[in-house]
Amino acid sequence: MQTRRKYTSEYKHEAVQLVISSGQSIRQVAGNLGIRVMKNWRDCEKSLPRSKRSVIF
Repeated sequence: MQTRRKYTSEYKHEAVQLVISSGQSIRQVAGNLGIRVMKNWRDCEKSLPRSKRSVIF
């Protein structure tokens, strides 16, 4: 059984920004980064006010 990885808010934000700026799909970027939960990160970031997006997830 694998242990669950923890990612910082900064890492999550940068990964989401990579999806937005690269034009690649979430699946492609997540595969390149070796992660599986990026859709959740993107959805969380979209639900936050712009002023808090880079600070809190």
